Amino acid sequence: DAWAYGAVDPNSGTAAMLETVHGIGELLKSGWKPTRTVIFGSWDGEEQGLIGSTEWGEQHADELAKAAAYFNMDVAVSGP
Repeated sequence: DAWAYGAVDPNSGTAAMLETVHGIGELLKSGWKPTRTVIFGSWDGEEQGLIGSTEWGEQHADELAKAAAYFNMDVAVSGP
């Protein structure tokens, strides 16, 4: 990583998530509606022991128990 140690992790995942959110937004504008609730989250504190996602998961355990899918976009792209 030429910019700074760890810049690709998690920034590439954040960029990929934002593009996904943008795409879903375009679908919504065209009239599409999901059949289930869609939640997008971006966590902090991963390098310190997954603090952000752990806290959110603990506070929303009931909703997560009903989840159909969970996508982790950490280090979405990397190269040589």
